[in-house]
Amino acid sequence: MRKTYKAIIAAFMAATVLAGCQNEEPMKSVEEGLPVSLSFNVEVPNMDDIVITRATDQQETNIEKMAILFYNAKQASSKPVVVKVDDLGQPTSKKSTTNWLYTINLTEEQLDGVYSGEWYMYPIANYDKYTVVDLNTLAEKTLAEFKEYTITASGRDITSTAVMMSGRYGTDDNTTITLQPGENTFDNVFHLRRIVSKNIFTFKNGSGVTFIPQHYSIYNYSTSSTLLERSELNEYAGNGNEAFTNFEDLPITAPATGDYTFTFYMPENVQIPTAKESWTYADRETRKAGDYNTFTYAPANATYVVVEGTYSGPGESGKEATGNVKYTIHLGNFDMSNGGSYGNFTVKRNAKYTYTVTINGVNSIIVEAKSETGEEPNPGAEGQIVGPDPHVTVNLDAHYENVLLSFTQNISSFSISATTPDESGNMKSFIDAANNKSEHIDAVSWVKFGKPASTSTFANYPENDDVVDIYTLIGEIKASNYAHCLVSNGKIYVQAFVDEYFYEDGRPYSSFVNKDDRALSFTIGTASISKDSHSSYIEGEGFTLKQKSIKTFYADNVGNPFGFETVEETPNAAFGAMGVEDTFSGNDYQNGRNDTWTNISNASKAWGTIVNISENGHIGNADVVSSSVMQSDYTSPLYQCLSRNRDLNGDGVITKNEIKWYVPSFRQYIYTWCGMKAMPNDITFSSNEIYASSSNAGYRIWWAKEGVAIGSYSAGGTYNGTTYQPQSPSVRCVRNLGTSIDADFSEISSFKEDSRTVTITGLKPEALRTNEQSGEYPEHLNTDAASTLPKAFKIAKNNLETEVEVSGEAEISVTTNYSTYQTQNPVSNLVDGNESTYWWAGEAQARGKYVQLEFSVPVKVTSVNIYSENNNDYPKNQTLQISADGQNWTDIGSANGRNVTVANSAAPDMSVQYVRLYQNNNSNNWLYINEITVNYTTISGQTITKNTFSYNELMSGDWCEKYYSEEGDADKGKWRIPNEKELYFIQLHCSGDFNLMTTNGDGGDLIGAKTKYYRGSTSAEYMIYYLRNDASAKTPIITTGETVGLAYKFKLRCVRDATPEAKTYDSSYSDGGTGFGL
Repeated sequence: MRKTYKAIIAAFMAATVLAGCQNEEPMKSVEEGLPVSLSFNVEVPNMDDIVITRATDQQETNIEKMAILFYNAKQASSKPVVVKVDDLGQPTSKKSTTNWLYTINLTEEQLDGVYSGEWYMYPIANYDKYTVVDLNTLAEKTLAEFKEYTITASGRDITSTAVMMSGRYGTDDNTTITLQPGENTFDNVFHLRRIVSKNIFTFKNGSGVTFIPQHYSIYNYSTSSTLLERSELNEYAGNGNEAFTNFEDLPITAPATGDYTFTFYMPENVQIPTAKESWTYADRETRKAGDYNTFTYAPANATYVVVEGTYSGPGESGKEATGNVKYTIHLGNFDMSNGGSYGNFTVKRNAKYTYTVTINGVNSIIVEAKSETGEEPNPGAEGQIVGPDPHVTVNLDAHYENVLLSFTQNISSFSISATTPDESGNMKSFIDAANNKSEHIDAVSWVKFGKPASTSTFANYPENDDVVDIYTLIGEIKASNYAHCLVSNGKIYVQAFVDEYFYEDGRPYSSFVNKDDRALSFTIGTASISKDSHSSYIEGEGFTLKQKSIKTFYADNVGNPFGFETVEETPNAAFGAMGVEDTFSGNDYQNGRNDTWTNISNASKAWGTIVNISENGHIGNADVVSSSVMQSDYTSPLYQCLSRNRDLNGDGVITKNEIKWYVPSFRQYIYTWCGMKAMPNDITFSSNEIYASSSNAGYRIWWAKEGVAIGSYSAGGTYNGTTYQPQSPSVRCVRNLGTSIDADFSEISSFKEDSRTVTITGLKPEALRTNEQSGEYPEHLNTDAASTLPKAFKIAKNNLETEVEVSGEAEISVTTNYSTYQTQNPVSNLVDGNESTYWWAGEAQARGKYVQLEFSVPVKVTSVNIYSENNNDYPKNQTLQISADGQNWTDIGSANGRNVTVANSAAPDMSVQYVRLYQNNNSNNWLYINEITVNYTTISGQTITKNTFSYNELMSGDWCEKYYSEEGDADKGKWRIPNEKELYFIQLHCSGDFNLMTTNGDGGDLIGAKTKYYRGSTSAEYMIYYLRNDASAKTPIITTGETVGLAYKFKLRCVRDATPEAKTYDSSYSDGGTGFGL
């Protein structure tokens, strides 16, 4: 007889402390070596404080598989017996979103090697999720070696469908179980612990304060820990100093409502500081004098987070202040009311740390800036603070800018200050009240001053010979020399010509890209800077010019990366009047600058003809008037980047070497989407759904919110009586960052054909998924963690095709070769089960036209009902047909009327996968149908070949993980349906593998991704990503489909994680963390 044991894995509970476990009662002497069965409980503590995170409760709670290691307690050097439970199925009950009950049944054969006697037991849940543990390696470990076994995982997000957990039986390492021959039941629990901590930061504003966090960095992120939790946490147990990494400049997404927040996961990091008699909060962030990169008291490898953002609110004496601020926060439980300590720097596994940071003001920063002794009331707070009016602060973008400034003509005492990056990328500041030009000229030379056209209009750049630096300007004014300014009513009016935030002195771009704002201030009054030069305070009449740096997702030291401006200073615009098609150049997909130059040179080479120079700038701290920047005949987005450039020699003629900033190609936009997780928070593409690229041939329009979706430009016109306006895209200008402005931009992937491996190269590490992924992604949006690129992945040789057994209900999709009259009423309405919706064809019922239904599995059709509420455009003499293969058709009756039911008496036992309403004769009426209802029975028990998948099947299924392999069992379970970014690189490197659909119903394929885009419209809440040909240019593109998931079937090209072929740049948790104010 086959014996089984039943194991109940219970209770995913999110409590502060795990439920206790008692040792088993002493048992009588047992006869060893006999077969056994066993029943036991496994517990994961419950989540007590539900928060919105990038991982769902299900991902944090789910147990998909388990391995249990049995060690013989009487053989110290024995190797374990590894018992695998590879499919736990669905929970038998769910008490809450984080408290599930599973029931497991194992046969006696599965317990082969486990016999009666005394054992240690260690369960490992989800052993290939979040990171991967090789069970064959563990099978060779003694118990002592197993306890020291370390895992490596550096995934800040959970992209897999579950997270790894480990545990033991009993309260400590000495607890064993004694198995009697036959059946055994143990009521006490196993401790399961997630291998990661969960760290949540939330930012709140104090009274009158507006703090907008923009990006954060994680330093000393722990990538390694022991697989098994240790009894005593008294030292770090990862892979030494090499187990730490940094993630810098991670964007913080603005919330739709409420507070700013971000979350990341990290393996445990046990850090014990040097003994100290007493601790204060300030001690945690105190740095050594003269050594900014070393903390005085915090352990060298303690994890800390640096958050940067903008501040406005009360300053000194309650007066309004603004500025950029930075907060440093070491992790650990320093909540004194919850068992914490200011000297606690340890981050435990399976613990949730919530840091609620309240920004109350910047007085501590001002005190530090003014202190002559180096006093720091709050060492973790730093910033550059500017006092209230009449001091004017002008925020500028990274490209060339013009600013018209005014200030009093009477200048007595004054100071000049600046903050700029040095050649190593460190931001350096100075304040000079002694007119020391020779010492500081290099730090201020990026702003030149000249005479404006008037007190309210701008002049063209007059070349370097006719502009001066700030020191020379102020010296001239004090000497009543107004050669470079205007004087009116006791005020000075001067134009600041601000250089692009780019250094051409040979330093690496990494020293000035993605850096803090550089600034130049002129103050008639006082200015102060801290001893460590990391905080400053300015108050008095004058101005501060703050310029954002160029932003990029590229890693350091890439050959020719490109970077972005932060905002769009010109308006959305069409390429021309309605019906004027896109005839602009656009064939150089690797060099948008070439196409930008071609379009300019084909139009006009005069600066003043294209750019409205007199209006192209900021008057004081006012924004540029975007509608006035371009001349009226040159508002097309393909010209607009010219306004970000400068007539360098002042001759009024545009030359190619003056085109630094240009319209990006479509690939540059898509590469940006792939790297967005490494872009600062102030770089967004939310002002418009579409952006213009410099590329033509089906690649002109980038659908920014969809990321990898591309299409042709639509010039508008009238279609079926409806008038459509031409598209009006935005443009975001870019600049090359390499040593050659003319070179093609650097690729971000390489492809090795023999192994079909895509290696992502050149992206910043923050843009990539760093943990190993085995098996499917969860269903996800394009903004979720599962939409991140891996370091490398392998593309399957063929589309997925497998044999599956028919079971359950059939899904029905519908297609047609009619045009659709109203896009908001798609053909999928015909099978939505709702007779109040409808579909209306955009043309007459002509011979050869059809509406076709496809079933996901073979069925037997009993009857078909067709309902139309329209008194004129109902089906006219159409034929109902059924088919097994979509090629050979059997007539079952005719449809002529508003509500027709056709019984299938012609072939009631036929295996059917297609039903078609076919027009044999011509009719002048269009076709209007509310619903087509097919009565059918599923043919169960038969096996079918499955090679196309509906939207629902694709989103909810594990098709690649379950069915695809190229190496037998060696890679079975490792494959997945690609996300939308992986699908793009499939298109880039393997588009020749496919026969893609170009027009609906042409027999071509659609290749699907598991990613969906949230549209939120009434006709389609979600849209699916897929690969097809552009209908106009017939070039392969990634796009999204509105309700296309119901209308079409998708082929799948599976992918799996791979080793890079080239170098590339608990359900719950116990509590930790605290709330505190800054």
